[in-house]
Amino acid sequence: MDKCQRAIMKIKGHWDTRRIAGKSIAVKNHSPDGFAWGYGGSGPAQLALAICLDQLPTDKALACYQAFKWKYIAMLPPSDFETEIEDPKHFFVLNEIENQNHVYVGTPPF
Repeated sequence: MDKCQRAIMKIKGHWDTRRIAGKSIAVKNHSPDGFAWGYGGSGPAQLALAICLDQLPTDKALACYQAFKWKYIAMLPPSDFETEIEDPKHFFVLNEIENQNHVYVGTPPF
């Protein structure tokens, strides 16, 4: 794959079928009430972690899921959705490069 080409994955969410995937809750319990999206809280953090864990080893998922949440999950509409987002594997590599270059990535510093 060309270094400039973005890796994309399709995701969809239905508000009435939110549930916690066992692996993400076992790694870090942000939201015992289930996944959520459309804002930057605990439900979106759990969803971002689950998506990253599905595509990355645990250590890499833990290193980037909060930044992934702010860039993609928090920006989704607060209703049912179907969209394309950057694959977490590609996002992790770009996040690492930006961090090495001391470019701020992730949650707001305030």
